[in-house]
Amino acid sequence: NINDEEGIIVLAVDRRGVAARLGLRAGDIVAAINGKTVGSVDTLQAAITAAGKPKRWQVGILRNGQVLNLVVAG
Repeated sequence: NINDEEGIIVLAVDRRGVAARLGLRAGDIVAAINGKTVGSVDTLQAAITAAGKPKRWQVGILRNGQVLNLVVAG
């Protein structure tokens, strides 16, 4: 379950960066990367590092009160 009390708030997105490619927007709350829960910047970085270069990314976010699961080719 994703709620507004867990995860990392996206403050800004570089339109040329990985976050934009993953479909993230400023204001999104990232709660999971490839099934790994993220609750701090450290756990977010660890989840990204652990994923390496996956064939696809699964990102669980909360956007405008709605839970979304973004899937993007790696």
